[in-house]
Amino acid sequence: MMAFEPHHFLPAWALRARNRMALLRDLPDVIEVVARSLRSGHNLHGALSDALQAGTPAGRSLAQALRRTEHGATLSEALRDWAVEIDHGDATLLCSVLEMGSLTGAALADTLDRTAATLRERSELEREIAALASQSRASALVLTLAPLGFLAALFVLDPSTTAVLVTTGPGVAFLVGGLVLDTVGFVWMQRLVAGVTQ
Repeated sequence: MMAFEPHHFLPAWALRARNRMALLRDLPDVIEVVARSLRSGHNLHGALSDALQAGTPAGRSLAQALRRTEHGATLSEALRDWAVEIDHGDATLLCSVLEMGSLTGAALADTLDRTAATLRERSELEREIAALASQSRASALVLTLAPLGFLAALFVLDPSTTAVLVTTGPGVAFLVGGLVLDTVGFVWMQRLVAGVTQ
């Protein structure tokens, strides 16, 4: 009997997004392996080859980039193409560090260790921001629904008093104005949260 594998039922875009997240999560570990390999005496190409043997999503992705060097591309070109495909600041940063290190001959292993630490810190910060943003979105939803819930309760508990909102011109104007302001407030809060998470 075949085991149930949820990823078989994911749309292609969701699967790509999940694979990209896994790749970015594993990237600092791969960078540290490259740094250790460089310290043991390997050149950059050899150090990358060592790191790719782990079989992690980041390793498999970089392995595909290295295969391009077997068909005439330089290592810099292969890494640049890889960073463009990943389309994330972490991949761009790693590509820049590797290119600069290979051109200048600087202490690349130490720079890679610092890069891995930076990516981990950035990832933790992004997770914290996402958690705070989800709380803010929930608060915005509560603040939006609370007046509607209160209004609905009033209609049920005291229909004679609240009937003025739907039977008179000023009442309808107040009701429509309140709903519009409630909607504007919700959209505004969502945009404020989105501005922080971008």
